[in-house]
Amino acid sequence: MSDILEEILANTSFKIESVIVAGIDTSSDFINYTLAFSNDLSVTSMNLLNTVEGCYMVHSELEVMLNLNFTCDILNLLNRTWTVTSYTENSITLESSLSSIIKLELKKI
Repeated sequence: MSDILEEILANTSFKIESVIVAGIDTSSDFINYTLAFSNDLSVTSMNLLNTVEGCYMVHSELEVMLNLNFTCDILNLLNRTWTVTSYTENSITLESSLSSIIKLELKKI
């Protein structure tokens, strides 16, 4: 299952569709951000003003997990291990592995 998610992410860009923290929609903090995943496990986040480099890793334990790590505090909320709750070719829904109150949805561009 993690291999399928890696294939979906590799060389694909996603926009940050929503970020929910404790039931509060904080998506406006990430407006116009895209995440461009490369097949070398690097990820670049961009909006109109910022470009931030990072890396990602997909692995499986009991569930499929996605680790994101960016080099800038702007995206600090995204720097965590995420449990993949659902995914298709066009969208990925994630929940923080440490706190189920943080949810992230990505949509393919």
